[in-house]
Amino acid sequence: GHALRDGHGERRTELPGRAVSKKKPAPKKATGGRNGFQTKGWGLPGAGDDINLAAWYGPNRKLFLPGGLLDASDINPVLDGTAPGDYGLDPFNLSKTTADFEKYRVYEIIHARWAMLAVAGIAIPEALAANGADIKGAVWYETGAVMLGDVLNYDAEPWGVINNPLPLVVVTAIEVGLLFFVETYRSKGTGPQGYVPGKGDFTTGDLEAASADPCHPGGPFDPFGLADDPEKFAELKVKEIKNGRLGMVAFLGCAVQAAVNREGAFAAWSKHVSDPFGYNLVTIVGSGAERSPTL
Repeated sequence: GHALRDGHGERRTELPGRAVSKKKPAPKKATGGRNGFQTKGWGLPGAGDDINLAAWYGPNRKLFLPGGLLDASDINPVLDGTAPGDYGLDPFNLSKTTADFEKYRVYEIIHARWAMLAVAGIAIPEALAANGADIKGAVWYETGAVMLGDVLNYDAEPWGVINNPLPLVVVTAIEVGLLFFVETYRSKGTGPQGYVPGKGDFTTGDLEAASADPCHPGGPFDPFGLADDPEKFAELKVKEIKNGRLGMVAFLGCAVQAAVNREGAFAAWSKHVSDPFGYNLVTIVGSGAERSPTL
């Protein structure tokens, strides 16, 4: 045989009676996102895998139905794929204008965040109580009745007893007041200068700069620096709204379950995990009068 050089400049040997096999170029990684970038995951299993943001943003993003069942002309043109979590779904044509879409997008994100916090607040105290922690009103729909007029006193292992002499009503009023100021600063981009751990001092100008996108302000509202890398930030926006939608559905399930079964989320989950075929939606609904809905 004799030596050849292929189109890539690599030295190859031609064997008698055999054709020279050309090396195929490596497939290009798909570029994605509105700026054609790729990014990595965020500290989760599989975080080293490349993620193509074109699957979530832009005209070639994933839609709520496969291509064979949905034509591009059926999608509301206002839903152009620039917002995270935009699958082109608007069956009631609520987004007649871009302003309408932005308004509903803000509503969805805020409700999604509250729902994720609510589901965590529903499940975690009940799970701790089920594993030995002394938590008053651990089942979420009983908390108000149990704690009203009492002081906060959590025994959450392994941290021990955390005494708080303030009544629940006072604590709630304080939290509502603090959230009011924070949400006002976030939405209007105004407020006093201050200090945020992880970010340091910030000025009123920093708040104004953060108000360009009130739903994802960054700056003083991002003490962990999640928005510092715009590529990862675009990915995190998609993850947030997807998990937030699950959170809203989960909270609805917790509310209906509490009304029908008078059980907390952790108790119902434990029963289902221990007996998946004996304790589920079908067996509960069809179990007779003793489990008749009380809605």
